Amino acid sequence: MRLQKILSNRNINMFAFLVFGIYLIYRVVLIFYPHPDAGGVENNVIWFIQRLLDGHHLYTDPESSPYSIAQYSPLYYYITVGIGKIAGISPDDVLSVFRLSRTVSLIFNLAYIGVIILIVKNVFSASLLKGFLAAVFAFIFLEITSYSRPDSLELLLFFLSIYCTGRWLNKKESGEKSGGFFIWSIVFAVLALFSKQSSVMLPLIMLVWLIRKKWFKESGVYLLLYFSLLAAGLFLVHYESGLKALYQNTILGINNGVSPYWFFNHIVTDFYQEFGLLWVPVLVMVLLLLKKERNDRYLFLSIALLLIFISSNLFAVKWGSSPGYFTEWCGLVFIGIAVLDNSVMAAVKLIHPQFGSFVIAFVLIVKMSLIVYPMLEKVRPEGRRQMWAGYKMEQELAGLIKTKLGNDSGHKVFNNLYSPASWLNNLLFRQTVLPQYEVVIFGTWKRKVFDYDRFRKEMQDGTVQYILGGPTGEPLLFSELQFTKFMLQDSLYGYRIYHYNP
Repeated sequence: MRLQKILSNRNINMFAFLVFGIYLIYRVVLIFYPHPDAGGVENNVIWFIQRLLDGHHLYTDPESSPYSIAQYSPLYYYITVGIGKIAGISPDDVLSVFRLSRTVSLIFNLAYIGVIILIVKNVFSASLLKGFLAAVFAFIFLEITSYSRPDSLELLLFFLSIYCTGRWLNKKESGEKSGGFFIWSIVFAVLALFSKQSSVMLPLIMLVWLIRKKWFKESGVYLLLYFSLLAAGLFLVHYESGLKALYQNTILGINNGVSPYWFFNHIVTDFYQEFGLLWVPVLVMVLLLLKKERNDRYLFLSIALLLIFISSNLFAVKWGSSPGYFTEWCGLVFIGIAVLDNSVMAAVKLIHPQFGSFVIAFVLIVKMSLIVYPMLEKVRPEGRRQMWAGYKMEQELAGLIKTKLGNDSGHKVFNNLYSPASWLNNLLFRQTVLPQYEVVIFGTWKRKVFDYDRFRKEMQDGTVQYILGGPTGEPLLFSELQFTKFMLQDSLYGYRIYHYNP
């Protein structure tokens, strides 16, 4: 009886909202925390936002200086830069640009969980409370790759497309006019693709569903409108950057190859061995329960769940993948649990009357414990002082480099440093070359996706005048390149400054 009282629905609900509040506070604190990577090599994304704010194109030739690679579709960058320009944010105000992106992503994340509530309530006619609980889990299970990256916008648009599809099926079943929601589902699917390439799964899910239902007229309309909108979007990107540059960056730039080693060490270990293995049996149970439903909305959800799960695992075999590849699938799982709550609870009660409540409470406790330490670290005065000191040191170093360059313009500095732990590419965004260090060294360089002969030449003929290295004392090299013509000229706070000396 005592366990039943402790694990009552009221207590579970209150605890869920408490955990949500803690995560929300953490995200707000993170906006103002002086660290160059909120998750997923954030400073690479910020570099392109700075470039756009400075009047440059988003996509350029990766085989020409500054040898940059914008791996993601453009919409997040355009929206964030538009907001930044309205707010009067300068690309040289590095901290403000970071805060801008983190704020925009948080707004998109909150809008995303709002859409989940709408799906549960308006599409599946479940209670508002169940929608809130699904939203809470969706928010606290967001990966760090959604904290300041295009993933945040893609999630919102992905689920807006799912919502419109569900509303279209609602109205179609009741005999009402439903064309508006059908069209909006296509619009949001295209916008999602222009946010991140993985949303290519949306039209595939939709077409599998339409063909399965033998709605061939709707299939034709979907394809026609989808590709028409896609062509219009590509025309706008061509006007801004050019389609060749778009292809080089967003298609060739993510050509990292397949790696079972990476999948095991970063997906199996970091996703499945944590919470992923919990969601797999839940997926099976939800699919079995959905199969009993005769309503089109439920059948569509089952197809979406299955196809997203399969595609997420296929995408995750790519070198450089992360648990963030499964965020859409997790969101759909939480929706499935919410709309089938009574059936799910009835099934797990066969194990123990309070088993379902215990699992929910246990997951919430674990998630809360995982966020408490990072939260305390980010509000601890001494920790913040250390981070600020690191920023000030790199800011002074960047100022010294700019002084040495004088009136020289162009990309003259190579930061031979692990960039997620450094502000230097952002502080020197006009001067740096090869700013997406990790993308190149772990992907495009070894696989020879791009021709870097021009980069090699510029590092040998003095076009690039400075190399910044860390305090390790290791030989100055990048991959197989050895920069014998660069001599140690200066150092500051342990950073080594090398100057070209033929």
